This record gives sequence, C-alpha cells and structure tokens, in this order.
Amino acid sequence: MSEDQNEVLRFRWDYDPDISAAALEKMGSPHLHIPPAIHVAGTNGKGSVIAFMRAILEADRQSCHAFTKPHLISRNERFRLARNPGASSLCTDEELIAALDHARVCCGPIRFKTLAEVTTVAAFQMFATHPADWSLIETGCGGTHDATNVLQPAASVITPISFDHMDVLGHTHGEIASHKAGIIKPGRPVIVGRQHEEALGVIRERARTMDALVHAEGDFYRAEAGRDGMIYEDALGTMELPLPALAGAHQIDNAALAIAALRTLGAIQTQEAFGAGLLAARWPGRFQKLTGAFAEKAGPHAQVYADIAHNSAGGEALGRVLADLNAAQNRTGEACRVTLICGFFKHKDVNGFVDRIAPYADDLIAVPLPECDVSKSPDDLAALARTHGLNGVVADSLEDAILHAGQINPAGQIVVCGSIYHVRFALIADGTTNFD
Repeated sequence: MSEDQNEVLRFRWDYDPDISAAALEKMGSPHLHIPPAIHVAGTNGKGSVIAFMRAILEADRQSCHAFTKPHLISRNERFRLARNPGASSLCTDEELIAALDHARVCCGPIRFKTLAEVTTVAAFQMFATHPADWSLIETGCGGTHDATNVLQPAASVITPISFDHMDVLGHTHGEIASHKAGIIKPGRPVIVGRQHEEALGVIRERARTMDALVHAEGDFYRAEAGRDGMIYEDALGTMELPLPALAGAHQIDNAALAIAALRTLGAIQTQEAFGAGLLAARWPGRFQKLTGAFAEKAGPHAQVYADIAHNSAGGEALGRVLADLNAAQNRTGEACRVTLICGFFKHKDVNGFVDRIAPYADDLIAVPLPECDVSKSPDDLAALARTHGLNGVVADSLEDAILHAGQINPAGQIVVCGSIYHVRFALIADGTTNFD
C-alpha cells in the first residue's frame, strides 16, 4: 500500500458526515447498491452482534459482507467480503487499494478528514461490486452523524448503551442514546438490546417519529442461560440453543439480539443455523486466550487472556466472565488470583472501569500504551487501583508486565485489557495476528 494510501487511512477525530455523503454521490452512490443492510449502533457489543449474525447466516448457507471497526492488527479486518454461500474472508490489499483508488479518481478535490469517512466509502464501494445476500454494517462513534448513516437499511439494531466517548456524545444515557438512535429510519424495524430505562425511552421516541416498530429485549424477545445452553423466546416461539462460543453472560445477550434481528427479517431458513452459528462465531480480542510467545513469558501454568474492555460496562462484563470462569474451575469455591495488565487512553473513564472490575480482580499492573502520547499515566492508574483495594503496581512495558504477572500469579488468570490499542500489541507479541 502506498504512502498516500496509508496517510488517508490514518485515524483522526473530526467527523463531518457531509464529506462522505458528497464523496459517495460522486462515486455513483454505491451505498444504494449494496445487498440489504442491517445497521448496528450502540456502545458495547456491536462487533459481537455482527459476528453472531454473520455466523448464523453463513451456517444457513447465505452470503454476507461485514464492515466492522476498529481493527486490531490490520485495516483489512474492517472489511469482510462474501466469497461463496456460507463463506467470507477479509478483503485483500488489492481489493482495498482498488476501492480507495476509485474513490480518489471520482472524488477529485474532496479531502477526507477521518478514517471513518475513508473506510466507509471503501466498504460501500466493495460491497456494491461483490454480490451477497446481506450487508452487516457497524457504526463508529455515535450514529446520527456517523459516515455510515446514509444507509436505508432493512433493519437497525441498537446494542446496550453505556458511557464511552462522552466528550463527543454526552454524559447521560439519554444524550448518548439520542446519537445512537439516529440510525433509525422511517418504516424500518429497530431491534433493541438490553437498555437503561432512560436510553430506551429516547430510542422509543425516535422510533415513534420515524414510524418504526421497536422490537426491544424484554418485550419482543428474551433470552437466558439454561441448564446446558441458552433459551431464546420471542413471538415466533422458543428455541433451546447451545451457549455461544464467545465467553460471558453478556454474549448471551449479544447472541439473542443477533437472533432477534434475523428473525424479525425472516432471514433464516433453517432453525439449525441458529445453534450452529452460535458455536461457530469468533470475534478476536474478546476474552481471547493467548498461548503464544507473549503468554509463555508468564510461565507454563498461567492462563493469559486479552480483552478489549475499556469502559465501565466493559469492566463489569469482563469481571463477570472472570467470576464465572473461576467458579467453573474451582468447585471448592476458592477463587483463582486475577491479575490485570492495563493501559488506557487518558480521555477514557478509567475510574468507571476500575470501579466495576475491582471486585473481581486482585492485582492491576499499569503500563503506558506503546508508541502513544495520549496514554493514561501508569503511576496515576496504579494509585487509582490501590484506592479500590487492588495491588496496584507499575511496569515500564507489556513485556515487563507479563513477566511480573507470572511472578506474582504463576497459576492464575492474567488479562491484558484497557484499550484496543493495548490489546493489539499483546496479540502481536503473542504471534496471534491472523483473524481470517
């Protein structure tokens, strides 16, 4: 990829939806020619919901494109293209370059300002020129002003809304929900995951003004863990399904939301596809077990994981995953020791994360984010951890942190978390970089 192409893909926070709209018009409006779209917004769980929808559709021998964000290792991870019924793969460098070059030729003097704009027009261009049954599209930050919000989707999906990007979206559930609900389109159903009451009220009001049916968790559908799996129920009936391959009670919620969206659209032909899809779903960086070179530094008996949890809701979800894992591994009820290796961007709600996860952990090793000048101070992070009853210490690097974690917790659970950027470097160090 050329230096110019690399430069246009660099990340910035400076949204202007008019730029992508103008660019798409000059490109012949490819967003109007993609396969039927399911548009997904929310705070946490967007990528997991899309992973479940894609796995279920492919288990049903259907084809789908997927546009997700952010990427962990390679920009190509954002773009998954249908290849055959029941199969898809990440776009190649050649496919991405062709889409970018087409945009450059068509758009002339239009200057893209953000990664969101560039990747969105590239995704729509690729999706419009490759046949598929469905397009699964994830928003970036927000919804109303997101570059993807030029779509006229078959349905909109809103995952649980919590606190993140508050400097952009607001400081209450209602303010944040007003941005997310901006993806609701006239006459198109919106399927809504478990929500805070204030957020759900905002979503319902937006849907009312759009004459859009709301299919909300608890009203239209519900799901819970069963004895040997999960039980899903909606107006169409009840299904007993296996537990999702992705770990955690929150992934039951994400799987149920994916199922509800597909059943709302009548998209699945065989009920067996639901169970097969839940078992086949994969989504990197979500309580992903590491077994390579990085994990080996902690010693032969430590269990090392990477999870992108970086806000208060993510901290709570990760903590519950750890609690469930400990309960399963220790029938005596004596919990394993849990050591967190954390690095954060300085603008994140670090206190909210630490407050939620502290009851489930013992140690927090604070590290600076590699190659980053907006990293939260490790000294401040370690001090914060100590105020929450954790053993808070500082390490100079990820390598130093994993070595120290192996010394203080040689047979317990070690989790790299706090930022996608942080997890990225752990995966690279582990040699875990192929997500196709």
